[in-house]
Amino acid sequence: MKPLEESIPFFIAQNMRTDLDTIYSEVPSGSCDGSTHCCCESVNCFYSEYLNIVKELQNKGTYEEFSKKAIRYWLCELSLPMKCPILKEDGLCEVYEARPLPCRVFGHLNRVDFESNIEAIRDQNCSAAEDLREQFGIVVPDSVVSGQVGFCANFRSETGMSSDDRDDLIDRLFGVESKFLGEEFLDFDEFNLSLTQWFAYEHFGRENAMALRIKIAQEFTELGHSKSLDIWEASE
Repeated sequence: MKPLEESIPFFIAQNMRTDLDTIYSEVPSGSCDGSTHCCCESVNCFYSEYLNIVKELQNKGTYEEFSKKAIRYWLCELSLPMKCPILKEDGLCEVYEARPLPCRVFGHLNRVDFESNIEAIRDQNCSAAEDLREQFGIVVPDSVVSGQVGFCANFRSETGMSSDDRDDLIDRLFGVESKFLGEEFLDFDEFNLSLTQWFAYEHFGRENAMALRIKIAQEFTELGHSKSLDIWEASE
């Protein structure tokens, strides 16, 4: 993962914003009650989507503010249930126009497809929590393991989407992402990370970010709070 000073000019030169907008335009329109109940986690996104969000924050002059919030979220994600850190104080999304595909697709899947997807995520979370306990002695609270967003019956989709429709858009995002691989901007296992994870990797570097996240989670398990988190926040 190369620094933003190199990645963003490449993102712009390759017209990736246009590529993203073309893919996003195929998500049906819909109506939302604006409750932000669905904004209760850090969604996964591709690197191109992350850079699009960074550009949006930079244009608004809020990159430093929301970058720190995103990093804190990722560092504490194994210990604390939290809402999306890109929400403003008024509860609205700071990067709504640049929001990634999972945010755009939410509400368009029917209940059966949605619940099937959520069940798969819960199974993954339970497996990951068990691995963390065995490897590092970290106890992930049940509120974190099972804290995924529920089906929104208040959202009204214009035409709806199937899981195949969504997966087709994801495949096309992979096509956009391949431009980074060809120029060695990313490693092959750096695909579709959580939004907050991209911010943390950018700030600390991959290995240091992972080590600090584990340390903070261990401190929450042992002490109920994290001295390492306090030290990092005081230094920013």
